[in-house]
Amino acid sequence: MKTAFWAALAFAVTAPAAEAARAKLDQPAPDFRVKTLTKDKIDLASLRGKVIVVNRWATWCVPCRAEFLLFEKYMPFRAKYGFTVIAIETGGAEGGSAMRKLAELVHFPVVLDDQAHADAYPIIDNGVPTNYVIDRAGVVRYAKAGAFELDELEKVVVPLLKEDAPDDPAPSATAPAK
Repeated sequence: MKTAFWAALAFAVTAPAAEAARAKLDQPAPDFRVKTLTKDKIDLASLRGKVIVVNRWATWCVPCRAEFLLFEKYMPFRAKYGFTVIAIETGGAEGGSAMRKLAELVHFPVVLDDQAHADAYPIIDNGVPTNYVIDRAGVVRYAKAGAFELDELEKVVVPLLKEDAPDDPAPSATAPAK
């Protein structure tokens, strides 16, 4: 009896814990549900058929702010082709009036970070901004730390926008829902 107990305990200690779905290149993108700072509710799965940039940024980060403005200028030209950004503020900003006002001014959803985002779309190499690009089928096609410049954004996004949306998009990986 003692042997069975110790064997079970050893297994429990050494068995890998169930890991939350994490964004990985060429794999289905983990889903998440969020409430934006403008009080809209969105989930990644509902955006299937679009090319999505999941952008992890911080208000204190100068390259992040420049990239944020790039996305804002880029949206009017590419949104009609199925492009969008989900900007996740990861620098500890609170949902105060300044952040809400910013969210009301831009043409893409802005959300505050939580553990579900951190687990599913982690900051790469401790660098912000970190960007994940998800294709129309819901597959992660790009993951990198560092701010996009227009040329690189075009190089990554335009070929994905030219792809047809699949009739049956790839299933998303499961991630903790908010």
